[in-house]
Amino acid sequence: MKARVSTYDTLLQEHGKLLIPLADLCSLYLGVSYRVARRHYNEGKLRLPIIAMGEGQKAPLFVHLEDLAKYIDANRSKC
Repeated sequence: MKARVSTYDTLLQEHGKLLIPLADLCSLYLGVSYRVARRHYNEGKLRLPIIAMGEGQKAPLFVHLEDLAKYIDANRSKC
């Protein structure tokens, strides 16, 4: 019997880093454009923990790989 690969391991293999720019994830994992995701973040409506690297509205936003894996797994369990 094959061992099941975790969501975290799959994402790490795909992205190769622990912090992923929010812009890279929007359409694939959130189903919205970066502009909409950024607006949801500013309004506190994004259900995914976001890391702002700096201060101000133009600070780049990132998602930690572990948080993304948990988000995907939680949504999968709702199906």
